[in-house]
Amino acid sequence: MRFSQKGVYMFVEFSYKPLLEDYNKDKTLKLSTIVKLLENAGNTHSDRAGDGVLDAVKSQKVWVLTDWKVKMMEFASYGQQIKVITWSQTVNQIFNVARDFEIYADNKLIGQATTRW
Repeated sequence: MRFSQKGVYMFVEFSYKPLLEDYNKDKTLKLSTIVKLLENAGNTHSDRAGDGVLDAVKSQKVWVLTDWKVKMMEFASYGQQIKVITWSQTVNQIFNVARDFEIYADNKLIGQATTRW
């Protein structure tokens, strides 16, 4: 967990070594792969928080993703190790919850994202 001025957040790190199929012809990571990484990092966070997607059958509750905002400063190149860090923002309203992401290639920040659900 990390502490911030607004409170305590559970940060989750999700590491991924991309496969050949995850790259464009110019050896940069595909946008579809980046979206997949964000989804998997978010699912890992939910699982660790005890509110995982696969637990929805028992709880009879689901989260619905309503919006993506992804900003890439650069795209990872072939062979780089990818890491995504994610955390949920403080819940101020029901039905308007946000999750933030940072995307790293070889420990360099290359992208940021926010999802709403």
